[in-house]
Amino acid sequence: RAELSQALRTDYEGDAAEALSRTLDELEAAREQEAREALELEALQLLEGTLGRAHTERLDRFLAPVTAELAPLVDAVFPGAALSLDGELSLGGLRRGEREEALASLSGGTREQLAILTKLAFARLMAKGGRRVPVVMDDALVFADDERLGRMFRAVRLAAEDCQVIALTCRADAYEPLGGNAVTLRPLDG
Repeated sequence: RAELSQALRTDYEGDAAEALSRTLDELEAAREQEAREALELEALQLLEGTLGRAHTERLDRFLAPVTAELAPLVDAVFPGAALSLDGELSLGGLRRGEREEALASLSGGTREQLAILTKLAFARLMAKGGRRVPVVMDDALVFADDERLGRMFRAVRLAAEDCQVIALTCRADAYEPLGGNAVTLRPLDG
């Protein structure tokens, strides 16, 4: 009985020592894996921050000239207001004084006018870079009242100093104050 107890104790202690050794090895391997993953996480966070800053700087460098071209056009139509562009190069909203209005909250006519002003700003920017492109407005400004239409025409004339603007419309009388060269289409006699 004593021999049997001793043999069992020896086997048990051997198994326990072996299990403890395996567990300690696994623990050490897990700690090493954790350290590697912590370093990788730190590197990824550093990379994410660096790429984010580089993206923001590049976007700011790109948007600065566009914003500079857009500012006088927006001011001609919406005195004292500023248009914001978002990180996706989309119109963000309109700031009037201390109030920022999201693009979605603006009327369809105001959004249309801002889109035209943005196109004009890009055309002016390209013209200043030596690449003249025309801007075509096809029956645009249908939602503009007379006062806003007059202000939009001021902005269009300002942009037309740098680029060609072609306005197609069936409302010739409303567009007469815009000036420029008018071309009318007449039906051909058969």
